[in-house]
Amino acid sequence: MTDFLTKCEGVITKLLFSILVAVVLVGSIARYSGYPVTWSVELSQSIFVWLGILSANQALRLHAHVVVDLFSGLINKVPLVAVSINIMHRLLMFSFLLFIVIHGYHLVIVSSGRTVSSIGFSYGWVVAAIPVGCLLLLITMMVQCVTDINEWRKIRRSTTQGNVI
Repeated sequence: MTDFLTKCEGVITKLLFSILVAVVLVGSIARYSGYPVTWSVELSQSIFVWLGILSANQALRLHAHVVVDLFSGLINKVPLVAVSINIMHRLLMFSFLLFIVIHGYHLVIVSSGRTVSSIGFSYGWVVAAIPVGCLLLLITMMVQCVTDINEWRKIRRSTTQGNVI
């Protein structure tokens, strides 16, 4: 299931990026030639919102987010502590993302009556990037949390048997 989501997300992200580049290019050329396209800015901003949130999930999956590693040298010396902190971090993030999904859904409902002026589609489609993206982040976070829990169990078994990893 997650492999399918990963492939779909990658295809959608690449497609959105290509469309974004094309829209900005058309808007720039049209503006330079004296015939500005009014919808290009709003469409590119709407696409950028979706592109940003989908890219955030890809970065999370690849562990490519910026990390403050002030204490990582100390913590990594004790693997059980490091994995335990990772699990607590993921559970905290899980709670935050769940909160955003719930309240983001309500924001989509409220925003669906508003239209993006020059394009004419519902602003709810733009705002929907937040709960949908956070739901994808939740799925990624759950998979990583299960991996961390399995790693924690492995380290715990190893330390109880006298072998320190």
